[in-house]
Amino acid sequence: MNNTKFNDQIDLMTTTSNELMNKEIKEYLHPDYTNKEQALVLVSEINDQLLERILKMLQSKQFFDLSKHLQCLQQQIATDQMIQLKEIHAKFDYLKQQNDQELTGDKLNDAQSKLQAQRILECQLVNESVTRLIPEKESALRQKQEQAFFKEKKELIAKQNGIKRAQVVAIMQKFPQEKAIQEVGAKMIKRIDNTTDDEIAELEKEKEEKIEKAKLRIIAENEDELHVMQDNLNQAMDREE
Repeated sequence: MNNTKFNDQIDLMTTTSNELMNKEIKEYLHPDYTNKEQALVLVSEINDQLLERILKMLQSKQFFDLSKHLQCLQQQIATDQMIQLKEIHAKFDYLKQQNDQELTGDKLNDAQSKLQAQRILECQLVNESVTRLIPEKESALRQKQEQAFFKEKKELIAKQNGIKRAQVVAIMQKFPQEKAIQEVGAKMIKRIDNTTDDEIAELEKEKEEKIEKAKLRIIAENEDELHVMQDNLNQAMDREE
């Protein structure tokens, strides 16, 4: 789901939720109804349920966004790897033909054996470089996406809580003489503001933890791969000698 469709879906969900809310609070706001503050409670509950549904939808969207970006990254790395290997094989195929034209006997065999060892070594270095590059690129991508996801989720929470706050204020303004509505509404506005701050602070903490996790994972993977790459490189060098 792209951003335009996602935002359209949120707008539709919000419109539908508001229509339901206005229908359900109508009876509580009737002049003859005594406990009009119940309308505020209903406004809060309906908006909280809406935000919960939206955040679940956002989580799914962000998961698919990350999967899509990772797939594109892997395809690009694989393409670059293929190009590099083709260039290596083209170079050594040309050198092999040159040897066939210029050398014979043992000299030809020795030269071709050396070329083959060099070919294997260069291909191996490319493959090992890609092996090291993949987790590094993926880690960088995950960190970048976590920053984007945090911003997206923060703005969404602030927007939806802002809508709920405005709806509470509207009811308070409609009934300025209703003491219960003014008291409950004031407490509710304070709670909305505090909750928004708390939710954003928790998001910030969660984002930093995920970014740090991505960094630590790449460090651990690099240490393991370094030993493997060094062993493979030593073996390739021995073959060339």
